[in-house]
Amino acid sequence: MKEWYLDWAYSAYNLNASFGYLLESDPQYNQVLTDLKSAIAQTSEEFQARNPVKTAAQLRDEYKAEKEQLAKEEAERKAAREAEIAASMQPWPATKMGDAAFLNACLAAARAQFPEEDAKRVTILNSTWQIDRDGFGNILRRRVSAWVDIKKDGRRYATNYGFAQDYMGGGKYGKTYLFGVGTRSGFFIK
Repeated sequence: MKEWYLDWAYSAYNLNASFGYLLESDPQYNQVLTDLKSAIAQTSEEFQARNPVKTAAQLRDEYKAEKEQLAKEEAERKAAREAEIAASMQPWPATKMGDAAFLNACLAAARAQFPEEDAKRVTILNSTWQIDRDGFGNILRRRVSAWVDIKKDGRRYATNYGFAQDYMGGGKYGKTYLFGVGTRSGFFIK
């Protein structure tokens, strides 16, 4: 018998036995196990070492142990992530500029752009506006960087967004809009 074919048959046996599709109570179980052992005994030592024949009960136990190990590792990863989040939590910072109306306009712009983030509040990081000009020195817009309180991983998280107002002329600026995602690393909020 070709080893590649036997390799396939061996894998099929292991899968069926591991997942409980092939049980000891099956009338053909003993015959399948005997045939598999007999066929593998006729192969190279390397093949036999790589493919030890195990009973269905052994394979189910190994599969169960592997699942338990994976669940344990996942729980450890989750606990480590929770510890990392707890260690990185910071209090919500005070805003450096802007009145309630402007902060609410920023919040509305963030909610309009990313409604799934459940934005709750905004705090401005700049103490003054940053003015963008074209190549001739004409004012294009003014903008600020801000923290926005959003929902992430089931917790409140500060993410960095930029907000802007286009220059309308005559010293007036237009409606506040989301100018982009900022470059500062966010943090979970205490």
